[in-house]
Amino acid sequence: MEAGNARVKVLGTKFDVSAYEDDQNEKVALAEGSVLVGESNNMGNRTLLKPGYGAILGTSGGDIRIRQVNIEAALAWKNGMFLFDSESLGSIMKKLSRWYNVEIQYENGIDTLFHFTGRIKRFENISGILHLMEMTGKLKFHVSGNELIVSKQH
Repeated sequence: MEAGNARVKVLGTKFDVSAYEDDQNEKVALAEGSVLVGESNNMGNRTLLKPGYGAILGTSGGDIRIRQVNIEAALAWKNGMFLFDSESLGSIMKKLSRWYNVEIQYENGIDTLFHFTGRIKRFENISGILHLMEMTGKLKFHVSGNELIVSKQH
């Protein structure tokens, strides 16, 4: 299987691949079994993942970085959930943009590195997620058509 710059050989397993054009990295996370991960144009540089670990490949090529991963978070989509484990606002907004087909606009001064932790159903209307994030007292959201504007709460 190829996804972006990553080539993944499945060896009987449960895993997740995240390879979006607008992301800086492509990620593979392994829950059980094994996968062989390498760059699509250089399978000489490849790594066999063990369960509980993930591989990160830069979209411009280079080394494959291996690290332990939160498998529950990586596979949450399969269970119809968003699971944020100290995830940045920028990363969360990118996921919401993809899932709910909205364009994200940030007002000046928004800290996109602000982190959130939580779990919520994916199929719930976006307003439920936004309401929970507004309860932090840090952010305010305004939806207009398919545009979502993120601003500071005053």
